[in-house]
Amino acid sequence: MERIPDDRYQNLENQLGDEKLFISILENVNSGVALIDETGQFILYNKRFLNLFGLSEESTIKNVNDQNWSDWQVFNENLEILHVDDHPVRKAAITGNNVTNQLVAVKLPSGGDLIWMLVSAEPIFKNGKIEMTICTYTDITEHKLADIALRKSEHRYSQLFNSMTEMFQVIEIIHDENGKAVDYYYRDINPAFEKLAGKKREELLDNRARQVFPDIKQHLFDVYDSVYKTGNSIRFESHGDILNKDFEIYAWKTLENNIGVILSDVTERKKTQDELIESEQNLRELNATKDKFFSIIAHDLKSPFTSIIGFTELLTDKIKKNDYEGIEEFADIIHKSSWRAMDLLSNLIEWSRMQTGRMEFNPQKINMILTINEVTDLLKDSAHQKLITISKDVPSSLDVFADKSMISTILRNLLSNAIKFTSTGGKIIISGVHYDNEVRISVMDNGKGIRKEILEMMFRMENSFSTPGTNGEEGTGLGLLLCKEFVSEHGGSIWVESTMGEGSTFSFTLPQVRM
Repeated sequence: MERIPDDRYQNLENQLGDEKLFISILENVNSGVALIDETGQFILYNKRFLNLFGLSEESTIKNVNDQNWSDWQVFNENLEILHVDDHPVRKAAITGNNVTNQLVAVKLPSGGDLIWMLVSAEPIFKNGKIEMTICTYTDITEHKLADIALRKSEHRYSQLFNSMTEMFQVIEIIHDENGKAVDYYYRDINPAFEKLAGKKREELLDNRARQVFPDIKQHLFDVYDSVYKTGNSIRFESHGDILNKDFEIYAWKTLENNIGVILSDVTERKKTQDELIESEQNLRELNATKDKFFSIIAHDLKSPFTSIIGFTELLTDKIKKNDYEGIEEFADIIHKSSWRAMDLLSNLIEWSRMQTGRMEFNPQKINMILTINEVTDLLKDSAHQKLITISKDVPSSLDVFADKSMISTILRNLLSNAIKFTSTGGKIIISGVHYDNEVRISVMDNGKGIRKEILEMMFRMENSFSTPGTNGEEGTGLGLLLCKEFVSEHGGSIWVESTMGEGSTFSFTLPQVRM
């Protein structure tokens, strides 16, 4: 124990009692201890006090009443510099009141890091006056730094917790005596979850999950209960189980035996994935369209011109030789091939205009019987050659709101197919009726019919094909695809019904004329 030599304090041990015991206690406590007389002078202090303040036994310690402490810096808990009168020792000496565990940070004159300490000061009175003050200084720097680090960590966690776009929740599962989960309560949530639920934090905490989301699917809770019972975390996707949204969910068992859950809204991502899948499908269809065009141009378009060129050469050769036998048959073949080529070219042109967006859509009021008459007049020679009868069952007042050019193309292709697959002497009926808010047009023949496996592949570009007609007529299969495109442009639908050996009926719908 250090003592400042002063004859005034030669009887100090008598005032303090057994000096040896007192000194022994002071030198073995873990705090710095000092005694200050009524003038503010340090008269006793232990080694811990000297070590704490970086002083030696030869150091001169200033009087606490000295106003010049500029080389010492003392801060409060908020690191604001304390006024000299607010220093705990001086405060006790001035006011006579005890100061207990006042937290201060001290910057020593020698430099270095701040020292955090708890300072207590207790005045001792004699005859109503302060005779001395007992001061203790407990170094808590390590604890304070750990606390600061913890606060910073908690602050970072709080910032992360509050700024997360993912939804966080802690769920407590209530089990009955048989271990069956009977209820689920929210024990913690973040702002993102508040936004999802559309409620404030105080409305959600300690609330039943079923009250927050009445439509939540039970199997989600079953997953959480499985995590609780097994202790195994799980990551999975949930589709439409909460607010009809898609979530990626990570669930784990917390140290408090609750279930922590992070929900990432992947609705837009799933939408994008679906759009990519649809885009990929569209690309496949476009490639199929391209391949179909190449196939048509390479084979089907070449075929009629090969016939025309071949028979033209034969016809020319026969005329040169004045051999007129069979030239009428050759001319007829050339005529049919030319019309087939023209029909194919017409469909190709209209198809390409449709696909490239260069075909204008001009719907207007159309009388269907007049349009049907125009198409049947165009194809009556083909029907006449096979002795096919075409009848019509269409009201004269049946009007539609449609693009006349497209409707004519649809009818021409359907009627041409019906003639192609109807045997000599057969019948074709074109009918039209009001059907709900639409008009339904049908082309029915009593031809050879279409096999079931072919029916399922019709109107699809990637599977389109053509079969020979009853007289060996050839086609490309492009006509039906064109019909489907034009009907879809009107917002209608097209389909086929067929029975082998009995015939086929192709039908499509169109909007009624606007009144």
